[in-house]
Amino acid sequence: MLKYYRRISRQNGTFCRVNAIFHDDAIDLTVLEDTKAWKWNSNKESILEQALKQQKSFKDYYENLRKCFCNEPKEMTLDFQAGELNIQLVLKNNMKVEYFRVKLMPTYFPDTIYSLLDNIVKCNTELSNEINNINTQCTTVQNNCNLLQQKMDEFLIRKEKEDKSLINKFIAILNEKKQHIQHLNDILIAFRQGRPTINHSIAIKPQKRKNKTSYIKNKHKKMKTPQSSSESEEENREKNIQAYNTDEEKIEENFDFNLDDIDSMSPKPSTSRF
Repeated sequence: MLKYYRRISRQNGTFCRVNAIFHDDAIDLTVLEDTKAWKWNSNKESILEQALKQQKSFKDYYENLRKCFCNEPKEMTLDFQAGELNIQLVLKNNMKVEYFRVKLMPTYFPDTIYSLLDNIVKCNTELSNEINNINTQCTTVQNNCNLLQQKMDEFLIRKEKEDKSLINKFIAILNEKKQHIQHLNDILIAFRQGRPTINHSIAIKPQKRKNKTSYIKNKHKKMKTPQSSSESEEENREKNIQAYNTDEEKIEENFDFNLDDIDSMSPKPSTSRF
């Protein structure tokens, strides 16, 4: 239900007041002029009859009437004369065509005023209650909004901490994987270079094979006399060295013949020991 209250000025300088109440499919009109009052209660059939004259649907015709009482458009004029309310449509050539006309019934002026005041107070009360309900809902929504904002801030802080923790864990795992990959790359490079391991190869020089006699003699030369050795140990060492003779000395001890005769023999026996 929509309610409109308008003041209509006439060409002769007088004016009247119109109160229009739009229901779903009906209109209630009340006109006040000086100390007189008029009233008209319509129904859907009466409005549909005038809509058919204008070749309009009920919905379009009803909406145009509502716009006229809400805020008089430039292409429509509203006038009240001799108990008749007339709405005219202004054409492009400034000619006026009747769009809506209704005859209002006279009513008792004080009762009409009181009825209008009662409706105003009632509407004001309803609007006040509606405003209070809206304010209550707005307060509730604001409190809920503040609570949700607080929770969201807490979630953001928690999310930031969890993100930092996950990033640190990811970096640790990533560094470990990078080290493992680097190790595998080093092994691969080592295999490509012909080395089974990644350690640097060590060049080993071949050693010459020495006989026992020369080894003992060299060892004897390199040995240092210990400060705490006894005479018996020195004698044993000298006996061991003297006991180890070459093949040439053994031949001289076992055979009794001249070495000059041996020199004339061919081939000469080998004096080296394998």
